[in-house]
Amino acid sequence: MAEEGYAEGWHAARLIPAVGIRGQDEQEKRATSSLLAVMHAVPEFGHALLGPLGAPKGRITTYAEVQVKDGAGKTHIPDGAIIVERGKVAWRCLVEVKTGSVDLRSEQVNRYLDWARENRLDGVLTISNQITASPTDSPVPVDGRKLRTSRLYHLSWWRILTEAIVQHRHRGVDDPDQAWLLGELIA
Repeated sequence: MAEEGYAEGWHAARLIPAVGIRGQDEQEKRATSSLLAVMHAVPEFGHALLGPLGAPKGRITTYAEVQVKDGAGKTHIPDGAIIVERGKVAWRCLVEVKTGSVDLRSEQVNRYLDWARENRLDGVLTISNQITASPTDSPVPVDGRKLRTSRLYHLSWWRILTEAIVQHRHRGVDDPDQAWLLGELIA
């Protein structure tokens, strides 16, 4: 078809479309859902991101738009949750995501840390365009006492994209369908 001129101005169909996104909220939901789904579907990529956070190398299960209730019964909706299971060990964390120029909010992150601690989760993972030196550094201030039993981790979108590219192009993904999914996330 390209020889006939049909492809000029045409855009390839994408599994994870970026066109037609209306507003920050929709962008955040699509980005979160896409990332979590690919982490589940391409375990090598998921392990590369979660291993440095202390997650075991096991089965990754991901959830988007989870609902949690605080001690007062008020419902909060973190952007997601991740569970990694290996044998009898389960590593669990909430996920809070921001996209574009939106920064993480300390109040929100602290609230999710409280819930994680009260429910014995391993931590809270924040994702945004804010860049930190390591995944254990946070771009928002938190009360250090909240980190005694649950950890706070942060990944920038740049770090995630870099890991996806390294995994896809340099380390490789054995399964061709998984490689395609990772390529779609990169695109």
